[in-house]
Amino acid sequence: MDLARKLTPDLSGVFWFTKSLHESAHFHELDYIFNGLLSRSGPKDDDPSMFFTENFSKKFFLYHFPSISQGNHLSRAFEIISKNNLETRKFLIVDETGKKWKDSLLKKYSNYTFIDYTN
Repeated sequence: MDLARKLTPDLSGVFWFTKSLHESAHFHELDYIFNGLLSRSGPKDDDPSMFFTENFSKKFFLYHFPSISQGNHLSRAFEIISKNNLETRKFLIVDETGKKWKDSLLKKYSNYTFIDYTN
């Protein structure tokens, strides 16, 4: 569980970008970290989805972005993050698309910290 080791108390959540959930190298590990929410709720390859759990006794989210046009979904994600008063502005990026989402996020949301997770 290498990914679980990256979830430190100073993180508020994970942005997970996939090409296909069936081909995801991280589905089972993220499902474990989120107490089976992914298996029960069934994220889709055609619709973004957000999940919440606790990490170090603080609210912690996973926002899954499938391989669709991201459009306003990123803006919506940050609206939800703001409304939930997450304690830190630091997020882990799990990018399985090769599109370098960290760079895109830093350009648009420079007041946040993004950490790239590479297996």
